[in-house]
Amino acid sequence: MSRNILQGLIGAWCPTLGPSGYTLLDRSRRGQHGTLTNMDAGTDWVGTSGGWALDFDGTNDHLNYGTNLNLAGTKTATFSAWVYRATIGDMLLMTRYSSGLGAGNLRADYFGLQSGQIFLFVGNPTSTADYLMFSSTETITAGVWNHIAGSVFVDGTNSSCVLVMNGKACTVTASHSGTRPSAYATNNTVPWRSMAITGFSGAVAYYSGRLSEHAAWNIAKPVGELCNFSRLGNGWIGRVLSGQAQRRSYAFRVQTGNRRRRIICGAEC
Repeated sequence: MSRNILQGLIGAWCPTLGPSGYTLLDRSRRGQHGTLTNMDAGTDWVGTSGGWALDFDGTNDHLNYGTNLNLAGTKTATFSAWVYRATIGDMLLMTRYSSGLGAGNLRADYFGLQSGQIFLFVGNPTSTADYLMFSSTETITAGVWNHIAGSVFVDGTNSSCVLVMNGKACTVTASHSGTRPSAYATNNTVPWRSMAITGFSGAVAYYSGRLSEHAAWNIAKPVGELCNFSRLGNGWIGRVLSGQAQRRSYAFRVQTGNRRRRIICGAEC
């Protein structure tokens, strides 16, 4: 699993590793650090039962990751996040939006929660009327930490999506309008953000709640791997990428001819 996590990884943000001021470090080493915007580094890093997390007030707090998250022109993407909401509601975790149309100007892309259900939306760069949207019929539980994840294959009428909540595959509902996108738009002028999105009217919506470990890949991870992300727990990605993962050893004996040998095997043997 530790080897698989690196395949296609384009960003990994791990508040569980502890406060880092006004910068949320990208542990993938791709340099996509998040900037705490309209936030107080002294109070918005909070210790929780799930480890360290960032707390958002729903007024103007958000994270800005910059413009170079590498999904440009790809047909596949995966997102994973640990989230906490006191009540069921909306919580968009990876978003970008542009009001400009024409080639290269995306409408919107986002991953997160709407009314407590997982939503993954991919917009067509040439029209406000063209999009793909996938959602879960399942809803998160309020007042506890939840793991949500989604992987998408974007290819017009052949598009598909897998959504996972707390280690179980969800029932996915798909909808679309107009011409369905064939890939993620190429646009390096619109920043990716967490907990904020600009609406089509130009107004910005902000979301409340707590966000912990989250990551993005430019490949579609299989459902079994997404379920394992939940089972491994909040913080495991950060521990692997920071070298803090504990290596377990197992000893057992095997018969070799008339002798028995003691074998010590590491976790990945």
